[in-house]
Amino acid sequence: LSIHSFPTRRSSDLFSPDQELEVRLDNGTQPLLRQAYIDESEQDADGHDQLDADALDGKPATIIVAVRNEGYLANDTIRVRVNGLTADGVRIITFYDFPVVSPTILTAKIPWPFADILPLVKGRIQLTYQRIRTGVLPQNSDSAKLNIIGTPRSEEHTSELQSHAAS
Repeated sequence: LSIHSFPTRRSSDLFSPDQELEVRLDNGTQPLLRQAYIDESEQDADGHDQLDADALDGKPATIIVAVRNEGYLANDTIRVRVNGLTADGVRIITFYDFPVVSPTILTAKIPWPFADILPLVKGRIQLTYQRIRTGVLPQNSDSAKLNIIGTPRSEEHTSELQSHAAS
């Protein structure tokens, strides 16, 4: 599992933060892969997906990507991108790589570390992924959007929770 993070910060209150625009068109030549989802997420009263960080109790969430009958081959890589926006407007983009060892597994279950979720409490994420295969262009997925709810916590409290979850 590989993780890469690219946080950006607002340089001045007079300007909006830089944002990366990603366009995913389904032009029929290479259809979008199905949306990934967070196993622990639920829908709120308005039908929007949300993840309750408090309910995780310091444990990682699980990103689910369908594999079986989705055209995967052994040695493909699923690269998940979590594009988050904190409550303070800070953008955090994190990638998680998952090697496909067999295309017959039903789903890829990719851990999303609690320490990566915590800064996004009271914020929102866009969840996408790519199927990466040597020698061909990556195939993109449809995107899912989730609100992250819960109680913001200090770094010290986060360390305590993670120690408790590991035991």
